[in-house]
Amino acid sequence: FLEQPVEKHHKVMLRVSQSFLRRIQSPGSREIRRCLAATAQVKVDEGRPEAQTAVKNHSYVANIFRGELEASQLFPYPDVLNEEQKEHIGSFIDPVTKFMTEVNDAAKNDDRAGLDEATANGFWDLGAFALQVPAEMGGLGLNNTQYARMCEVMGAYDLGAGIVLGAHQSIGFKGILLYGTKEQKEKYLPQVSTGKVYAAFCLTEPSSGSDAGSIRCRAVKSPDGRHFILNGSKIWISNGGIADIMTVFAQTEVEDPRTGKKKDKVTAFIVERGFGGVTSGPPESKMGIKASNTAEVFFEDVKIPVENVIGEVGNGFKVAMNILNNGRFGMSATLSGTMRACIEKATEHVTQRVQFGQKICEYKGIQEKLARMSMLHFATQSMAYMISGNMDSGSVDYHLEAAISKVFASEAAWQVCDESIQILGGMGYMKAAGLERVLRDLRIFRIFEGTNDILRLFVALTGIQYAGSHLKELQRAFKNPAANLGLIVQESSRRAIRSLGFGGIDLSGYVHPKLQPASKNVAECITLFGQAVESLLIKYGKNIVEEQFMLNRLADAAMDIYAMSVILSRVSQTLTRELPSADQELLMAECWAVEGAERVKSNLRKTNTTAFLEMYDKMSQQAKNICQAGGIIFRKMLHPVRHVLNQKRIVLASGSPRRQELMKNLGINVEICPSRFEEDFKPEDFPSFCAYVEETALHKVLEVSDRLHDPAPDVIIGADTVVTMDGVILTKLMNRKHRVYTGVVIKIADKFIRFTETTDVYFGQATPEQIHAYVDTGEPLDKAGGYGIQGVGGTFIERIEGDYFTELLMAECWAVEGAERVKSNLRKTNTTAFLEMYDKMSQQAKNICQAGGIIFRKMLHPVRHVLNQKRIVLASGSPRRQELMKNLGINVEICPSRFEEDFKPEDFPSFCAYVEETALHKVLEVSDRLHDPAPDVIIGADTVVTMDGVVLMNRKHRVYTGVVIKIADKFIRFTETTDVYFGQATPEQIHAYVDTGEPLDKAGGYGIQGVGGTFIERIEGDYFTVIGLPLYRICRELYCLFR
Repeated sequence: FLEQPVEKHHKVMLRVSQSFLRRIQSPGSREIRRCLAATAQVKVDEGRPEAQTAVKNHSYVANIFRGELEASQLFPYPDVLNEEQKEHIGSFIDPVTKFMTEVNDAAKNDDRAGLDEATANGFWDLGAFALQVPAEMGGLGLNNTQYARMCEVMGAYDLGAGIVLGAHQSIGFKGILLYGTKEQKEKYLPQVSTGKVYAAFCLTEPSSGSDAGSIRCRAVKSPDGRHFILNGSKIWISNGGIADIMTVFAQTEVEDPRTGKKKDKVTAFIVERGFGGVTSGPPESKMGIKASNTAEVFFEDVKIPVENVIGEVGNGFKVAMNILNNGRFGMSATLSGTMRACIEKATEHVTQRVQFGQKICEYKGIQEKLARMSMLHFATQSMAYMISGNMDSGSVDYHLEAAISKVFASEAAWQVCDESIQILGGMGYMKAAGLERVLRDLRIFRIFEGTNDILRLFVALTGIQYAGSHLKELQRAFKNPAANLGLIVQESSRRAIRSLGFGGIDLSGYVHPKLQPASKNVAECITLFGQAVESLLIKYGKNIVEEQFMLNRLADAAMDIYAMSVILSRVSQTLTRELPSADQELLMAECWAVEGAERVKSNLRKTNTTAFLEMYDKMSQQAKNICQAGGIIFRKMLHPVRHVLNQKRIVLASGSPRRQELMKNLGINVEICPSRFEEDFKPEDFPSFCAYVEETALHKVLEVSDRLHDPAPDVIIGADTVVTMDGVILTKLMNRKHRVYTGVVIKIADKFIRFTETTDVYFGQATPEQIHAYVDTGEPLDKAGGYGIQGVGGTFIERIEGDYFTELLMAECWAVEGAERVKSNLRKTNTTAFLEMYDKMSQQAKNICQAGGIIFRKMLHPVRHVLNQKRIVLASGSPRRQELMKNLGINVEICPSRFEEDFKPEDFPSFCAYVEETALHKVLEVSDRLHDPAPDVIIGADTVVTMDGVVLMNRKHRVYTGVVIKIADKFIRFTETTDVYFGQATPEQIHAYVDTGEPLDKAGGYGIQGVGGTFIERIEGDYFTVIGLPLYRICRELYCLFR
């Protein structure tokens, strides 16, 4: 291994075998142990270069692909806002929340498919369209963490309206904010901030959904060099129909400074609708986010001043990707707000719904759902503020983490909303509950701003590329070992020590002592993950990009490791600061570490287990079979009659090899007899293309029928196909749609069945050279089979809409994956870690139910230490109100008001005025009695229910609770309402209810808590308003007062 040949300069040569190079990735290899023992004084041969060092990346996720820990962007959990910044964002949170609850109506926005003018103007007046624009240019000047907080509020109330705001600022004008020149910013940012001018991000085209580099839109510099002339179109553009300022991406011709060759590269432009030539299609009819405008945008000879280029000419792809990367954390923040709202609705329901003699929150099946929902919310929110905090601290290596947060959040939010509907049962399925709209809105989040499928590949391949750069560095080092002995020995030592069970990943110095067991799970997962990545790189090399079954599993494992790690960081901070939520967060961290580690190990097994590797090949073959057959239905449709068909003489009147192959795939016996009919019909002689192809197919059938008559066939099938194109066919293949008509005639005895099917084929941009090369192939231009679907022209096709044209391998694949699921579930029934986890999840759920959701206690975290230093008095003798205040974790003194409630509702202009005035007099009466010392805060409340004479018969009852909070000489007064819906009650039930003696004029007695609760169908609004104390609003007011 080490030799010292006798030479004049006594140079040391390290002779390294190829087998060693192949085995350097094996930590326990014999060569590494020998290398550890070898030492030598080396004089470097300066004629040989040292190995080039791989660029260091501080991304936590990138480094786990190497099996290494990069803690600088993970520990401690970021806390970037100073007191002034907290006060700044706090001053906006309250008015925006109030606007969302009192003005914006998400259900109406959904029904009308847009924001009304008053709502849109309200958002503009609040500054919600310019959250991160500098204050001097009309914006709020928020940093990323503050922006995330605002996103969270929007997500809790209306995702459709949130898309309008997000499409405007998160991507619409973000390019100007990130890359704009001083002049561009001064010109455009005030318009999009305060001028009520909407912005849009125009990237997607029919041919370039996920493949942004393949866009066809083109900008050509004008002869005078002062403008770019833009032509093309964009589809599915959010705000596309209302935006007047757009960030548009187009291909431009760029000269390579090194070679002088010209090639197309993407450039970003600022385009104003006022430039002329910009038009929009009608709003798209969508599944969800209906409040947002989505439309196609067309550009025809649009003259863009050269000074409107964003960044540099040819640098648009980087601009687009960085805009998307920069905004992805906002999506996870938004969806954490959505999850919070869903969990609160589910919690309200489970704490009141009684089935089989118990509240359903006491059943462990429901507890598991609540606990999982809460953990998904916690992980999503933790990721959002981890990434925004790192960005605010100056990090540039956050792209993998941002991609993971988008994928994780969009899938977690779907699960949480879906489970919320499940918990509410039939009520959740009803439109009135509001959850079906949220579920529809959520579906788009897995598609736009990078589909989750593509982002998984992005995470896996980017991480693998980083890991591969390190292996290449080692490979280069071994080509000149004398110059790189330090690197070789260092790497070999690291691997050898790990192989002996020492020197692995250690998180003990970063996490709280209570989290040590959980941290060991994470450390083990990182080590196993790095080894799996390295093994795949060695096995597949550059071809790893094709192994998407395994790449997806690596991405899922990376997401779980990142989620576990972020939770460890956040909960460590919570435990260190001894925050009131520490116990609950510890439960979540411990549960997540157990299940997360199980998922990571399961996914890694699926990258190297023979049964799974064989299964992937079989699944791939399944998909090919499905595509070839045009779906799974064709053969199955004929199953019941195939035995009959195969007893018949069936003739195909066509010489087309493709038609013959398709018939063969149906599994029926078909005789081939090409028709001799001379196709001399002209389309212009027929009223439609359908009539033309059907008549041609009919004559083909008749010609064959005339020839075959001894015996006559039982069935004759004829077909004809034509493509509608303009005169010069291929010169019009530029962003065109072509419709293919195929007419079919089936003759059975003397009966003729005739029909036509159409399919649309969309062609993209083709250069003159490509068109001429295509013509030179000699492919026929007037038939679907020849004009590009099967031939060279297929390279120009963007998409096909319509029908493109066995018993499969499903059983074997199902057996492999099914067995893995069975084994995994059985492990979860007898493994100590899981059994302990179930108890912790059950406790989580109980905590959630007791707190009335996940929001109330958390809202007061930043100010609880201040509140508990104040003398706070509750002017109420209601046990329920006292219990609610206690659950908030603040010290409250009870002093029931002696005010005689002799006001009459009819003496007031509204029920709101009535309950607020009553609450005010309760506060004043207590304030007069307590004055040595005077309380810092007095809270009074009054509740009334609007009911008619017949109390419980299919009616909606509105509960009003007015609250007054006195702080020094300041009074804060507000009213919250909640609607309670009662079902049908028989006269006997009504009399029995009256006989209970429960009071009928107070919310606490009239049924919510008492006997009448059996008649309640649903509750809309804050349940705690009904009990007599609207917790959310009280928490919000206290937070704003003492933050």
